[in-house]
Amino acid sequence: PFTHYYFYIHDDVLGNLCIRVASYLPFKITVYMNGHSYLERCFKKKKVLYKKRDNAFLNIKDIDQLLKAKENFTPELIRERINCWLDEIGPKLEKYPVSYDYFIDQIELARNFIFKNNFFIRELFNRSCELSLQMISIDKVRQIFQSKAKTGEISTSLNRLEEGYYVFKAYFKRCLIKQYRKFSNLLRFEVTFNHLPDIKIKKALEHLPLVEEKAESILDRYAQSEALMLNAHANVDYFMKHAKPLMIGKTKISAIHVYQERINRMLEILQNQHSMNKFVMNV
Repeated sequence: PFTHYYFYIHDDVLGNLCIRVASYLPFKITVYMNGHSYLERCFKKKKVLYKKRDNAFLNIKDIDQLLKAKENFTPELIRERINCWLDEIGPKLEKYPVSYDYFIDQIELARNFIFKNNFFIRELFNRSCELSLQMISIDKVRQIFQSKAKTGEISTSLNRLEEGYYVFKAYFKRCLIKQYRKFSNLLRFEVTFNHLPDIKIKKALEHLPLVEEKAESILDRYAQSEALMLNAHANVDYFMKHAKPLMIGKTKISAIHVYQERINRMLEILQNQHSMNKFVMNV
């Protein structure tokens, strides 16, 4: 059986790392790291006040320091820090020098929406999941990722987590968009790339800025589609007119029961379908 060695490291710059080293040729090395751990190190060095829970920043006092830290998080910095540790724990060959090429195997990027209380996010998220299952079609997923894929490579699902929260997922080849609640007042949109060529980007670490730019554009389009679905307005006068029975001669025709939730949901979906068609044409 093959053996891997795991090293858990507290780096002064990147924060918490896990490095897995294979004990057999070609000595493949896998590095696991989190951007929020790097940001936390930067804030502590600059004495920036912040509030963090798990892997989410709930409050940051100095946004300029956040933007500066993001700009400094470059492929060159990552390579430099990892090479320092591999000089200590990496495999050594007496007659042959060892060098490393770095590639992105998997990467997750998220966008958080923080609410003041639990009530609004609960109602918003539940309705968003219902509409997403009905209206995020295969064509709309293609529009969000702005790429082509076969029908069998795209799907959507709604799963329940152990904490009791639901998570909506939209799959595009080996990529994934997730929407879920975190804690009681945080809504997160998260995109995962498991194979960068699926979005027409090479896997080399040097393309990290391009991956971040691509993820931001995908999350923007996904957020826009969610906003359009939830942006349903009612014309009160129009509804009141159709809520009254209609008389044609001696025949009385029943009105639309607008007080029924089922009818309201149907009208909302029809309105949203019209808005989403506009979104697809404009993207």
